[in-house]
Amino acid sequence: MLPYTWMGIACLAVLWTAALLCAGAAWQELRDLRSLSRSFESLQVGTVLRGDGDGGCLAFHEIEQTGRALDGEPAIAFHDRSHRSAVCGGVVKVGDEEITVDGDREVWTKLDDRARLARCNDLAHFDEAYESARKAKGWRRTVRTELREGDRVFLAAGVISSEDPRPFVASRTWLVLSFIAGELSVCALCTRVATWPPVFGTVSTVGGVMCLAFFLLVTPMGVRVRDACRPPSRAFLRGTWKRAKMAS
Repeated sequence: MLPYTWMGIACLAVLWTAALLCAGAAWQELRDLRSLSRSFESLQVGTVLRGDGDGGCLAFHEIEQTGRALDGEPAIAFHDRSHRSAVCGGVVKVGDEEITVDGDREVWTKLDDRARLARCNDLAHFDEAYESARKAKGWRRTVRTELREGDRVFLAAGVISSEDPRPFVASRTWLVLSFIAGELSVCALCTRVATWPPVFGTVSTVGGVMCLAFFLLVTPMGVRVRDACRPPSRAFLRGTWKRAKMAS
């Protein structure tokens, strides 16, 4: 068995490797956010005059989900299978100019609108879905949000949005910067306490416990930051229907 000192050094090396990997992944998210920010420098705001899709739809976003029945009380838990953006084409009025919108773009619709459309307020509909959700394939549904004639939209390179996309990028940029600075600072603090003399004394042992807790938490926290940085075109919806909640 390795001497305790070398085991401690090896553990700290693993700790810092995990911390730096999480920081590197967050830095990649920061680069993507900065790229988005640059594309929004030429942002245009207008109103949809005409949509060439069904019912005057200019563009839409769809999330395909599978719902599965939960054990215990009747409930359905949903997970996202895929996200899809599509532009049907049309005309947007920006100031005195009419701009034709077509081609491939990411469609950013409001997350609150998706959540509202994904809710279930009908017990009969829940019971029907629940029977399918209990089967091996589960119950599949599509949550679709649209940009239609009369809607206010924001146009940028490769993106059409129902709301100003810049606050999203700004808030996620600060989130990523805070995460990188915070997790590296905490890792340094844990290391300092773990190496407090005498090594393997009371304070040092407490530091070892802190290092273990940091190691177990840093990756899940990094995943949460990554998920929070997913653009609205790929943001998770998920969700749960509970029969008892609807019946009350």
